[in-house]
Amino acid sequence: MDNPDEASPGAFDRRSVLVGSFGLLALGACKQDAPSAVGVTAPPASTATNAPEAFVPVLVAVAERLLPSDDLGPGAKEADVAAFLRTVFDDQRLAGVHPLLKRGAAFLMKAARLEGDRAFTDLDDVAKDELLRRLGDNLMRPDGFHGPTFVRVMLALTLEGFLGDPRHGGNQGGLGWRVVGFSPDGRAQGLALRLAP
Repeated sequence: MDNPDEASPGAFDRRSVLVGSFGLLALGACKQDAPSAVGVTAPPASTATNAPEAFVPVLVAVAERLLPSDDLGPGAKEADVAAFLRTVFDDQRLAGVHPLLKRGAAFLMKAARLEGDRAFTDLDDVAKDELLRRLGDNLMRPDGFHGPTFVRVMLALTLEGFLGDPRHGGNQGGLGWRVVGFSPDGRAQGLALRLAP
């Protein structure tokens, strides 16, 4: 974001994500049970187009909103979390989440077209955040997957791409490690993140 003072209200708080038990505190908005939730029902997500290339750009856009760049430091984009997300569909250990990721991405593509007449990747940050918040708060009714679970899984993958070993993709040049003060040789570096009072 160019101006951190104009951060959209839906953006996740970096301190909650990176310092607060690596994101567990940021999941409070993603309630598991919201039986009385009402909201827009977007069309069911089709997985007819099964190629990961069709879904990865949407997942990258989601990651960049879950961990945006701001005045406290770099985010998913600078750490090249996109490189990590591109490897997710090649990793059979993650095969269990592949259908969820594809359905979630397809749903966001359709919802963005339905509500904004644009691709999800072309929406402005506020519109992306609003769709993700409603999906995470169970205010949308996708077919074939649970919205809050999709948001939580994407947050976990975003953090893995930001903080994981760079040899697996993401965390370019150890950027994520430097942000949280981690050194792979075991020496404490202290938090490189400026914490607001």
